[in-house]
Amino acid sequence: MPEANGLDRRTKVYRDILDRMPKSEVAIEEVFGGEEFHYLPEPRCRVCSAGDSRKNLPNGVQVANLVDALLLYPKSITDVYQTVDPMMADWPPKSKITYKSIRTHLNKHLSWDRQAMRLMVEKWAEEKGIDVLDARNRMILTQEAWLEATAHFGWNRLINGQMEPSWGETQKAFEQMDELRKQGEGEFSIATLLSQFDTLVMVVREFVAPERLDEFIERIEELESGIVKASLPLPEEDDVMAEIIAEQARFSGGDNE
Repeated sequence: MPEANGLDRRTKVYRDILDRMPKSEVAIEEVFGGEEFHYLPEPRCRVCSAGDSRKNLPNGVQVANLVDALLLYPKSITDVYQTVDPMMADWPPKSKITYKSIRTHLNKHLSWDRQAMRLMVEKWAEEKGIDVLDARNRMILTQEAWLEATAHFGWNRLINGQMEPSWGETQKAFEQMDELRKQGEGEFSIATLLSQFDTLVMVVREFVAPERLDEFIERIEELESGIVKASLPLPEEDDVMAEIIAEQARFSGGDNE
């Protein structure tokens, strides 16, 4: 079975590549779909190699693990750096984890599932105006990210047979889907109308002489005013409604007696 990186573990080429790669004690092993996947850390990454015994860095393993944990907590890059910085006081400068190395580690060396969760959190945080790089002393987790993560794990449990929705839950899911469908159709129709209106405006400006634009706009306003008036109830309708309300009040009063 091919590895996640596209190399077949059974081939000599794959074994030779593994033999040439620097060995590290910080290895990530995962099981996905019944297959084992081994994520070899990047030896030049200061986070990945912090736990390498050959570097002999105090708290190296703890710092590397803490970086990954804080990225999933989730904390901003600045908060992650400020948390681990005191733990690297006795490290040589060339081995210290920097702000940049944390970001590079996140984008290139974090295991696929952790990276997916972090990027999902960042996506929603950015939409809410939260600075994922420099937010201080706070989580960058939003309600939307929490809901998406909950849906993700719920789906995994469902397809793995660990959870079976009840009849009521299934019915509720169908109702929610129908509501989302209706909302989506409404948004589409509004967007279509706005697009058509923009096209109309462009055509009008192209074919209507500039000196007649004011007249054109006044005519549109007259028509809009007529539509508004037409939508208002007529006096006769007001009288009928008032009579119905009065009759209901008399009927209700008679019941109370």
